[in-house]
Amino acid sequence: MRRLFVTATFVLPLFSLGDTLGHWRFDEVDAAVGGIVLSAINVANEGTFDASVVGGNPLYSDDVPAAEIFDPITQTNLSNGFSLDATAASSRLTVIQDTSFDSSFTVEFFV
Repeated sequence: MRRLFVTATFVLPLFSLGDTLGHWRFDEVDAAVGGIVLSAINVANEGTFDASVVGGNPLYSDDVPAAEIFDPITQTNLSNGFSLDATAASSRLTVIQDTSFDSSFTVEFFV
């Protein structure tokens, strides 16, 4: 009797459905009120989807909803000292284009 074993390989995007693609806190070590945001580190996975400036003059602000904020990734409270001030004309950040963004996704932020 012979048995046939089949192995299949599937190429999936970098992240599976339901994973956190990015979490940009704007609490970088060199952050200072009124300082220029040069990039924003993706704390969900540093080096992947880090954001960079593509226009305007985005700045760090101390306008935050609370001194601590709940981090859904680590399930802990984190200090929350800074936010993004994008009030200057055309202030924008971008991340690399990736197939992980080719489907539905949710964006959460405080306004």
